Amino acid sequence: PKLPDQHHHPPTHSPTPNNERPDCFINGLEGCYSDDDNLPEIMVCIQSDLVDDRNALYSHVADVLREWNVDAELEIGVVECNPYVDYPILPYLQECGYRCRFFPTSYLLDRGFPARPGQRWLSTRYHPHVLAAARGCSGAYIAVDDEYYGIKHHAVLRMGSHWSESRIGAGAVSPGAGFTDDDLPWRYARQIRHTASVVYGYEG
Repeated sequence: PKLPDQHHHPPTHSPTPNNERPDCFINGLEGCYSDDDNLPEIMVCIQSDLVDDRNALYSHVADVLREWNVDAELEIGVVECNPYVDYPILPYLQECGYRCRFFPTSYLLDRGFPARPGQRWLSTRYHPHVLAAARGCSGAYIAVDDEYYGIKHHAVLRMGSHWSESRIGAGAVSPGAGFTDDDLPWRYARQIRHTASVVYGYEG
């Protein structure tokens, strides 16, 4: 890209970027996903931090999986976005009789995000919601609080996800669809690059 010289000053007018387009879209998510051909059909990413009642959360996850008719013999992928913090759901699910395949943070960094079309996801974290929904995966999100995570998940819905909200203590919901427009990530990439060119004064 052509960078501005040291005498360049950003424009004084305020651009109107859409702050709900996370920077992960800057390259249209190209190269973001794992090329593993044997990814599980059912995926979960469930945190243990910032949760008032961890046991209630884990019990709710198990209830949702049962309502989704997830057979105990079906392998469940457990994704770790925050090292160690997202792991404890795995032994809990194993105690419930499920077979689990662990995707540690190192896997995500080395091989990419383990999402493929046809999967069903259940996640408390919003980055997996963004990436899996953009891949066309169906799913549901669990907001562990309304002040932060609830707002983030609702932003993903406005981006194009149709995932269902699954509230702890409420009845299980069917998984909602992911992005239905395959071109959305590339449109977001163009918007982000346009905003950057306005703010920083270079052509990308």
